[in-house]
Amino acid sequence: MVFAISGVTRFRKGLTKEHPYGYFVAAQSYLQDIPLIGSLDAIQNLLLVARFGVYHHIGTSLWEISRFCMRQCVEHSLHTPPKSPIPPLQEQLQRRIFWDCYILDRYSSDVLGRPFAIADADISVHLPANVTDATIIQSPRPSSLCDIETSGFGEHPELAVFIRCIELRRITSRIHYEFYVFRHSATGNSGQSTTQNLSAGHVYVKLHQFLAELENWRQGAPFFPEPRCLYERPEWYDFMMEKDKLLVIRGAMHSAPRRNGQTPEDLLILCLNSATKIIQLYSLMLELKCITWTRNYFQIIFAAGLCITHCVAMGVHERRGKDNGTMDPVNAISLCSRILQWFKTEMPDAGRFSIVFEILKDNLLGSLPHSNSSEIEDTQMPQRQQLAAFDARLDPEPLSQELVGTESRQSWNQAWVLPGELTTTNEQGLATSPMVSSNNVQLQNFAYPFSLQQQDALDWPTLTDEMMEHLEVGLGEFAWGSMDEIFYTWDVV
Repeated sequence: MVFAISGVTRFRKGLTKEHPYGYFVAAQSYLQDIPLIGSLDAIQNLLLVARFGVYHHIGTSLWEISRFCMRQCVEHSLHTPPKSPIPPLQEQLQRRIFWDCYILDRYSSDVLGRPFAIADADISVHLPANVTDATIIQSPRPSSLCDIETSGFGEHPELAVFIRCIELRRITSRIHYEFYVFRHSATGNSGQSTTQNLSAGHVYVKLHQFLAELENWRQGAPFFPEPRCLYERPEWYDFMMEKDKLLVIRGAMHSAPRRNGQTPEDLLILCLNSATKIIQLYSLMLELKCITWTRNYFQIIFAAGLCITHCVAMGVHERRGKDNGTMDPVNAISLCSRILQWFKTEMPDAGRFSIVFEILKDNLLGSLPHSNSSEIEDTQMPQRQQLAAFDARLDPEPLSQELVGTESRQSWNQAWVLPGELTTTNEQGLATSPMVSSNNVQLQNFAYPFSLQQQDALDWPTLTDEMMEHLEVGLGEFAWGSMDEIFYTWDVV
């Protein structure tokens, strides 16, 4: 499993021809002899499986794995300090295991809108100490891990990044409790979620409090003069901050009282700016070839694209002000579409989502006025050049060139082919992008007749907050490998 996880980035960069899924298949042959329950080793084994599942579909839900890991952590009392003294190295190991499970649980539950496996109020264990194992071993007989002097963030980057990730998940956990728990628990029998009865003052106070916390988190992130990997790059910390900014902004949009039946425009502007920055930052890291593709990243980019589409449809981009440091939202939608198309070439099972976004984009852009096209062309020329640079520099390695050679990889691609879709296969036997076999797209309870060969815009309804929620339900399930095979929300038939 260690070879499988470490080989993902190397393989996707073309540094090796050995596909990491082969190592995963080899590891599966040992599962019957490996403990998966009842010990700390069992939890670590499950965490390795879950980590690989972030990059490749493994046939099970990562959210289910995360809850199973957390239940075992509670059984071993890893969420509380040791009741009796234990060796510092063992205590450090227990802290690392628990907080790794915490990160996995918080993130997967946030994406899927599901309850956490453990409440923050029930957690009293300290964060891992920012020291290496060698430092702990060489310490002169400490009575506990707290007696060992910790180091600055720059000295042990692997622990510094881990600790910052924990702190970020603790912030987003409180965001989830404040803006999302009530909304999901208040769902009535009709299946329609209700909104918290909160005053505008309360919503705005909480919103700006969380935004300030996220900014402080970013300011306290470790700085690496010569980044060696993605997690040492400042762009990655900016991306993580903006992703969670969008989380809290959208929560505030759902909770804030409406003004004349509409979401307050200042919240829409915050949403638009944050979503645009997410697209910009990811495209930058993609051009630098320092970030790979995962279903999680696809979900983040898709959600950001939906937010921009919604805000542009509301005309917010025309009233937000021009000097705000972000690219034009209309160009951001086009850039988002390019990124999702690239995702589709690398992950054929993402094709259905990419098609839906392409339809939304064409419908929106086709409805925008073009009276000032010459002026727009002049003011947006640098951003158009940025789009062209993205296309020219990316040059992604297509999935058909991957040397897979395993029946398991073929099966997980084919498992996502929907009824009514036609596929072709390459010389390795991998399913490539699906071809639509008829002229209807069905989404939830809506049916829209169209032909993919037609270039005219489709008559889709306005992209409301509720519709975005419906779109993201299936997307979240896809991102965490828990989509029901009979759940045809995203069918293209």
